[in-house]
Amino acid sequence: MESGKKILGNIKNYRPVVNLWSSVRIKFVVIIVTILLVVITSVAAALAIAIIRPYKNLLSNSLLLQTKILLDNLELRVQNRFLNPSQEDFDFLLLNRVTFPEAKYVVVTGRNPDASQEGIHYVLATDYPDITKLINTNRYIPGVSQFHPEGIGEILQKLMHINNEATALVHQHLESIELLTAEMQGLEMQRDPYVLKRQTEIQANIRYLEAKLQARLSTLADQGFGSYPDYSIENLSKNRTEYLFYEPILYYNAENPQENVQGIVFVDVSVEGLLEKISEQQNRLIRLIVEISLVVLTAGIFTAWFLSSIFVRPLGLLAAHVALIRDTDDKEKLAGKSVKVTSRDEFGMLGTTINDMTERLAAAAALSKDLRVGKEIQKMFIPLDLSSSGRKLTTGSHRDSYSEFFGYYEGAHGVSGDYFDYRKLDSYHYAVIKCDVAGKGVPAALIMVEVATLFQSYFQNWNYKRDGYNLSSIVMRINDVIESHGFTGRFAAFSLCIINMRVGDAYFCNAGDNVVHIYDKQAKRLKSYTLRSGSAAGAFSSEMISLNGGYPVEKIHLNCGDILFLYTDGIEESKRKLRVPISKSKDDSDLVLSTEKENDSHLLGIDSETLGSDRVEAIIEAVFARKKFVLKKRQSDFIYEQMDFDFSSCNGTIEEAVLALISVEKVFRMYKDSSAQPFDCVQVDKKIDTFLSKYFLQYDIYASDKVPHPIYDEYFYYKQVKEDIQYDDLTILGIARRVPV
Repeated sequence: MESGKKILGNIKNYRPVVNLWSSVRIKFVVIIVTILLVVITSVAAALAIAIIRPYKNLLSNSLLLQTKILLDNLELRVQNRFLNPSQEDFDFLLLNRVTFPEAKYVVVTGRNPDASQEGIHYVLATDYPDITKLINTNRYIPGVSQFHPEGIGEILQKLMHINNEATALVHQHLESIELLTAEMQGLEMQRDPYVLKRQTEIQANIRYLEAKLQARLSTLADQGFGSYPDYSIENLSKNRTEYLFYEPILYYNAENPQENVQGIVFVDVSVEGLLEKISEQQNRLIRLIVEISLVVLTAGIFTAWFLSSIFVRPLGLLAAHVALIRDTDDKEKLAGKSVKVTSRDEFGMLGTTINDMTERLAAAAALSKDLRVGKEIQKMFIPLDLSSSGRKLTTGSHRDSYSEFFGYYEGAHGVSGDYFDYRKLDSYHYAVIKCDVAGKGVPAALIMVEVATLFQSYFQNWNYKRDGYNLSSIVMRINDVIESHGFTGRFAAFSLCIINMRVGDAYFCNAGDNVVHIYDKQAKRLKSYTLRSGSAAGAFSSEMISLNGGYPVEKIHLNCGDILFLYTDGIEESKRKLRVPISKSKDDSDLVLSTEKENDSHLLGIDSETLGSDRVEAIIEAVFARKKFVLKKRQSDFIYEQMDFDFSSCNGTIEEAVLALISVEKVFRMYKDSSAQPFDCVQVDKKIDTFLSKYFLQYDIYASDKVPHPIYDEYFYYKQVKEDIQYDDLTILGIARRVPV
């Protein structure tokens, strides 16, 4: 007893330790830090777009502008020397060119002095020392060596289109200029003042047309400006650091109007410096963002930690108070205990709710204590064995020369309406009653006490010669008493019988409980007998019941060795929830699962199943046949958790049959769960535990951590095991007709 109290004390003192890394405080900090990171990332992305990209545009456009200025300058100076080209002039031109660090070298190409050689990609001048790598000759020969860099074909094709457009422009303007020139020549021999004025106008128009032509040719030259590969911000990368820029040398050639593109100016430009500047700016920005982010994150973490402490402190107080409620066995002692939460927010609301709950728990505990006392008093009406302290246990038995009785009773919650009793009337006769009052709680218990009192009062002075087997009068009397109270929806369903154990005749009179179960020893099976149904006691008045035939008495014969079973619907209607099994045995082997299709009659809705009458019959028959019984607990559509019982070593007694039925029902509702804590316990009767240890093959899985009950010696606790709620009382009485010795 003392050891049991000590063990349960350890269970009660168990407080789940909150891992720092899974605490609310850490979660709060993580949330704040996550929000800060999202904000910082968004700001960093915005800064990158707002700063880096414009800076990149500025540098790339600046480089492009410098390159264009250099090409325009070279193109203009080369035009002035194309009429009388000489090598010295070109070399001098390149020595005095505009320069900038990114421009690696310049190449000027034009036509070959030999008119038979076509093309404008003959090198006329260059300052590139390794020009031999880009020409078709072994050594550099001005005007002869052809310039063949990467992409030259694409460049020449583009400039061919430019030349065609220039030719069209030249022809268009030449026609106008030739017309004006012819008119000018026709007016030269005339000395009329009007003619002089006209000559002046024609000369002005010719100059205008020539200037306009040159301007449009310059525009075409600008259109011919480009690079290989295409130079753009999107294409800038470290994979390509050099670009070959070019611009055509385009001017009007009076000798050959078909050839206006006279050459090309090439400049090789490196973007390494540009990329380095962009990279430096990016690194500078990243360093700045990282420094600011570290400061913000550090401040955010400390701020979040401080704020979380403010929020978590009330939670700690509430958790401590809830732990006090959990660890207090006598909830009456909680009266006047409250948690102080001064905040007026949701925490304050929760604290007020918990304080209200504490007071109501204390009040409910006082009422529950009265109900527990009432439950013990109620059990006094049932023939059960007594413990050493004088308390009624869960089982009771009686045996004589002609009969043997064994009963079991375990209430669900508090007081209830289930009840059975038997009285020895004389040497051979026994009066037996099994009652189930509709509903639960105090009203059902009061009706049950009335039924028990009337039963005992009637059979206390029973005389065979005077009263015989006429049970209709006592059943009618019970009906009148219950009906006179006017309980709404309250009635008692019971079977009442007198059994002559010497001859085996049982005379039944029922009130709404007309099914009798008898184990036929000769047939070795459990048989069900349906009697003529009488109205449940208390539902209608005696006059109405009499008009419908009253309460008839019927006889059923019991052979020697036959056993009469009287049990309430709490056995057959025992219910459990469907769930996927995750239990493990001591050696970590999985529980046995079966995919064999079972009877769907046990299903209750879509999430529950009942024990069922067929299983009850199979259990009882397996005990007397001394064979195995397999309980398949449904988990899903085609998965069952298999529980095995081996009754081969049973003696086939009535006590074993009753205990087998209660034991299987207990296992039916028990289950292992990975979420079970040390304080999760299932209360098991010691007689049931003894029976399970002998015949339940998976006993070690469920009873691996078994401790005595700290208060009641007749119970054990199975730790870290859960069970579905017992919805109804478990009431069963077995009566065997014995062969007299």
